[in-house]
Amino acid sequence: MKWCIKTAHLPSLLGSLCFLAGLLAFEARGDEAALSPQIFEQPANQHASSEPKFAPQVKLPVSVALLDKVIVESPRIYFSSLGVCTGTRSLCEEMGGVDLGAGPRPGSVKFLTQDQVMQVLAVEFPNAEITWSGAKKITLNGSFQELTAETIQSALVAALQASLKDKSNIQIDAEVRLAKGIKVVPGEYQIKFPFTESANTEHLEWIITHYVGSRTVEVLYFPEDDPDSKQSFKVAAQITAKIQVPVAKLDLPRGSIIEHSYLEYTWVPLRLSSAHVFRELADLVGKKVEQGVQAGQAIMNKQVAAPILVKRGDPVNILIHRGELVVRGRGKALMSGGKGQMIPVVYPSTKKQVQARVSDVGTVEVAF
Repeated sequence: MKWCIKTAHLPSLLGSLCFLAGLLAFEARGDEAALSPQIFEQPANQHASSEPKFAPQVKLPVSVALLDKVIVESPRIYFSSLGVCTGTRSLCEEMGGVDLGAGPRPGSVKFLTQDQVMQVLAVEFPNAEITWSGAKKITLNGSFQELTAETIQSALVAALQASLKDKSNIQIDAEVRLAKGIKVVPGEYQIKFPFTESANTEHLEWIITHYVGSRTVEVLYFPEDDPDSKQSFKVAAQITAKIQVPVAKLDLPRGSIIEHSYLEYTWVPLRLSSAHVFRELADLVGKKVEQGVQAGQAIMNKQVAAPILVKRGDPVNILIHRGELVVRGRGKALMSGGKGQMIPVVYPSTKKQVQARVSDVGTVEVAF
């Protein structure tokens, strides 16, 4: 068919015959043969090329000057902190976010060479034309702040005092011993002490046995913006406490009856014996001294007793309270008692027995 295509421009009977022959060939061989590139030829004055042509890539120029010393303030090393990039602005900005690995721990040192940085950037930016200058080796110093003994001590005292809740009559203090500060990434930190969070401070004995004295204390610390990244260590602490109690202003001999003016509040060290001292001044007024009390001394339960205001078998005045109504009667005490004590009394006329509280000499009260 090549001769038909080459002579098809001739206005002759031969050209018509070639046209008909082409149609017959198309029907005989099917679409695949008809679409074959062998049917066509390029004009002699055109040059065919089967490969696509692209415009050449233009490399983006930047210049990088590396620093010799860098303070790293984050857990990762980013290229933007290692030097100065000039040239194509958008490329410099993109290069600045390249992660070059984990940073040094707080207070420690790490090194990075120019070759290491070049290798990473060459992979990330193959079309960049980078001119390098500056340091061949970069010293990376991990930025840090210290959790000092004073910081931990202040946090411990606050946590201990908070665990006491509304016990304003107890003051607590602590001394923390720490050979050197704990180095951490700069920022705001929360410090917690697990043993204070499960405290049973309702009972004075528990406070004395679990808080007061020499302790090894676990410390949890974490950034305020990342409470899940908790870390811990242990410190030695000496915890002391004081309790405000009434003490004698003067020596109180055996047999004396305590008056309000004989007492004053003061702070005394919290010890095991503190669990057995009076903590409220009003509870001591009117008590009889059974064992001598020295001035400035806290008064223990065993040192005083309620004075006997009603003796067994004595007649007593009975005050019966029903709301605001008070009814007076007479009865007989069936046992002796001091102020505030409950004793049985009986009405002689009816033989009815009731429990009454001793309120004064020869007087008891009944509430309904």
